[in-house]
Amino acid sequence: MGINFVELLFNLIMACLVAILTASLTLRQFYQQEIWLRKEQRYSEIISILSVILRYNDIKYLIFTNQISSTDYSDELELEYQKAKKELELLRYSSGFVIKPEVNNIINEIWSAYEYKSLREHQGDMEEYIGRIYKEIEQSMSKIIEIANDDLKKNFWHLSKMKN
Repeated sequence: MGINFVELLFNLIMACLVAILTASLTLRQFYQQEIWLRKEQRYSEIISILSVILRYNDIKYLIFTNQISSTDYSDELELEYQKAKKELELLRYSSGFVIKPEVNNIINEIWSAYEYKSLREHQGDMEEYIGRIYKEIEQSMSKIIEIANDDLKKNFWHLSKMKN
């Protein structure tokens, strides 16, 4: 009835290995989920910023084309726009740590569109300028949403495979 020391030692080693493996897999899954959440938050933040800028340009365009009255324009919208534009500028300098680097390239293209003005725009054609910026942001938002969906789906699929 003696306890087999070798068998006891083997069981103890196996239990430790299983515990270490389980802990490392759980931590890996936790970190993957955290990265996915950060990506989702960052993409949502970018799209929200672009939505504010798009809405501002839409209203400005409607005012310049006399489709709505300038009384429909509020100081609150101007403040939101200025804040969003400042955040967009800061996004230009963020690295592609969490999000795909292509998104930073798209943001840089938007910023370049703001800085570039055609001859007519330099001569004061704000309607053309606002329309061009609006179109640039609209197209950029579509590209960013597509990139975000692909990136988040890929990582979500990876996470769901880890759980199974």
